[in-house]
Amino acid sequence: KSVDMGNIFHEAIELFSRKIVEKNIDFKDVTDEWRKDIVTEVVNEVTETYGGKILASTARNSYMVEKIRRITDRSAWAIIEHIKRGDFNPSEFELKLKEGRIDRVDKMSDDGDIYIKVIDYKSGNTSFDPAMVENGLQLQLIYYMDKMVDRESKANPSKKVIPGGAFYFNIKDPILDFEESMVDDDVLTEKLLREYQMSGVINSSHEMLLGLDRNMEFVKGSSDISKAKYSDSGIDLRVEKKAGIMSVENFDKLIERVKDKVELMTREIMDGKIDINPYKRGQISPCNYCKYNRVCAFDNKQFDNEYRTLSGTDLKIIGEKWNVCKKQEAGKEE
Repeated sequence: KSVDMGNIFHEAIELFSRKIVEKNIDFKDVTDEWRKDIVTEVVNEVTETYGGKILASTARNSYMVEKIRRITDRSAWAIIEHIKRGDFNPSEFELKLKEGRIDRVDKMSDDGDIYIKVIDYKSGNTSFDPAMVENGLQLQLIYYMDKMVDRESKANPSKKVIPGGAFYFNIKDPILDFEESMVDDDVLTEKLLREYQMSGVINSSHEMLLGLDRNMEFVKGSSDISKAKYSDSGIDLRVEKKAGIMSVENFDKLIERVKDKVELMTREIMDGKIDINPYKRGQISPCNYCKYNRVCAFDNKQFDNEYRTLSGTDLKIIGEKWNVCKKQEAGKEE
């Protein structure tokens, strides 16, 4: 039976975080020595309970356990570094909602306002993609942000609750190309940390960006945690389109756009709409690795079997589409 590495990594990272909380230790005070010890402990616990002792049954699987420990330790190091460099504090882990489960929720208070950060751990190379959001294929992250802002607002009616950032954190073991400058430990640390740079949507307010990475206030250049840049004139938002940096107003629009899509998809499911309509973007399609192709019998060589082609887009276009939809709805009501 194949081992679900994604589940093992999730369980190990969750258990690592819970042990920090149980011992009443501030995440910002976690030392390298303590981190390594607790990672070894949690990986042993997770792998020993995963299907009995299957993972230790062969030399190959014993190697896999060591690989899991190494990747978990590196990822835990990056997570701790992210927390140490910012003003957000982890508040909840593996939070179960009616609609699913959020891997981690962080909060930050600033002048009475509450900023929310949602993080989804991924064992692959998942990145935030506005085109996938617009086509209803990457709604979870933003939808969870809405749920957390709504819940926190009800719990703190006298305070303003602001969406700060929603991110994918990739659990991985990056390999760096050697450079002479990397003989300096500080340079090596920065380059390694940059490999764990999170992808997602970021509130572009000054408070949020510095709350995410205080180093931006003192070090010119780009953040090792987000894709924002800091220049002599202030925050430089001229970054790649997929970086997801936006004003809080546009963040709210994105949330509303996602909620509209979820509502539409729910209605279509209730109406029995189950069209066989797979997407394709470039050469990538879920059909390439789907286990149920014999069930749906989709074959683009046959008549009327066509892929739904996804085009590229950015967050500005999504916001404009949301405005158009709302204007159309307002016109119908009139």
